Amino acid sequence: MDKKPKFGDGRKPKRYTDLQIMQVVEECKGNVSKAADHLGYNRKYLSTRIAKSEEMKIELVEIRERNVDRAEDKLEFHIYEKDSLPALLEYLKAQGKKRGYGSPSIDVTMKGKMEHSVDADLLNSLVDKFSEKLDNDVEEDES
Repeated sequence: MDKKPKFGDGRKPKRYTDLQIMQVVEECKGNVSKAADHLGYNRKYLSTRIAKSEEMKIELVEIRERNVDRAEDKLEFHIYEKDSLPALLEYLKAQGKKRGYGSPSIDVTMKGKMEHSVDADLLNSLVDKFSEKLDNDVEEDES
């Protein structure tokens, strides 16, 4: 007796190789539910199939790590190329905790478009720096 799960219409899922499955998981950026849909599986079946294979479990972790790397690259781009304050704040909150950037946060809305949780100490520090820069710019304009 075949122990493969049956779907609501009584059909059995198509059998894919581990490599084929992981290629689809990669295309779906590690989203197992989305990959299962593409393969014609349900999420539980695909999750179980991956869990039974040490190689597939390792590959899923690697796929997700590569996605974090890509996200970090994009964050870096927005911090250094686009001078994005929200991106900078998120980076400091995540990576600068040892330097005190993990203090309580306050919620703000930027340009009426995006709600953002901002580290209160960081925000005060940035306001002080911007105020100082504005003061210096005014002094230069007056002379």
